[in-house]
Amino acid sequence: KRELNQFPIIIGRKAPADIVVENVFISNSHCRISRIGDKFLFEDLNSTNGSFVGRRKIENFEIDDLAQIRIGTEISIRFSIPVFELEVEEKTRVAIPETTRDQILVRQPQQFTLMEHQY
Repeated sequence: KRELNQFPIIIGRKAPADIVVENVFISNSHCRISRIGDKFLFEDLNSTNGSFVGRRKIENFEIDDLAQIRIGTEISIRFSIPVFELEVEEKTRVAIPETTRDQILVRQPQQFTLMEHQY
């Protein structure tokens, strides 16, 4: 589990995204998760394959507890605020840059905790 406390968080296929998902159906900068006060907001960044809640394509979405958003065609993000989990196909690799900007690649679902910004 990774704690994320700096917003916004960009999810995309290539660096400099904060969370890199190596999947051809994900855009280089696919989406952004922001925090405004005590609310979390999801924004699709004009991705090629879109972002969806159920079958509905979304551009902006206020994230509520237990929300599930699909990005591209194969990646699901499940929210249980403050935790969210990226569910990925077995062949997909997820990279989470460390503070040193090194990347860790995993081949399994990855869980993140959205924290308040630490000053």
